[in-house]
Amino acid sequence: GKLRPYVSHTFPLAEFQRAMHAKWRGDVIGGCVLHP
Repeated sequence: GKLRPYVSHTFPLAEFQRAMHAKWRGDVIGGCVLHP
């Protein structure tokens, strides 16, 4: 089978700080993606 990463959140690149806080708090399960 193929492995697929689980992405629970996406954020615009301008909200990088918010994305990092969500990851550190444990709000993000798996990974998050920053869009340019």
